[in-house]
Amino acid sequence: MEIDLIIFDLDGTLVNSIPDLTDSLNHVAKIHNKPTIDEMRVTGLVGSGITKLLEDVFNISQHQSIFAGYFNKFMEHHEQNYSNRSHLYNNTIDILDYFKSKKLAILSNKIDFLTKQVAKDFNIDNYFDIILGATNELAKKPSGEPINHILKRLNILPSKAIMVGDSEHDIMCAKNAGIVSVALTSGYRLSKQLKLYSPDYIIDDLSELKSIVQ
Repeated sequence: MEIDLIIFDLDGTLVNSIPDLTDSLNHVAKIHNKPTIDEMRVTGLVGSGITKLLEDVFNISQHQSIFAGYFNKFMEHHEQNYSNRSHLYNNTIDILDYFKSKKLAILSNKIDFLTKQVAKDFNIDNYFDIILGATNELAKKPSGEPINHILKRLNILPSKAIMVGDSEHDIMCAKNAGIVSVALTSGYRLSKQLKLYSPDYIIDDLSELKSIVQ
């Protein structure tokens, strides 16, 4: 497949951030005398952004008055501890090097400034033409809006772009924007979960992109 642009999800695709997310959630849990949470449960809940993650973990709504306290304590901790135990997946650098002649982008539901900072801290920011996280200006995945924004900025046709990610949000985001979806099973979702959303391709390792994209 001849492709000009590869859009990558960040967490669960290029970076394993579960350990640091779990630490920050448990920091908040201790403050509010709530039960701690393990990494496996966090893995099953991530993908829709910090607000939804906090809602699900602590069984509260963002519309409740207490939510701001949970959110602020999480952010205070996470902004200082988001790369303590997180790490790049083994094939991240190899695949970015392999495709560096193409346009590359990151699209994440992680807050925008953290998305950019994580990419910088792990020394992968220079590979990308655009690094885009969650903002107030654009809808988050699974909306196709952020992909359409990236396509417009880079002047790329939908037929010449793919989205690579490990969650249902990535698959549906690609479908909603009319581009090819590649689901990665080595991240935070099982293969059987991803198949329910009918991605165009399913791969078990990032290296398999080499056999899909020319």
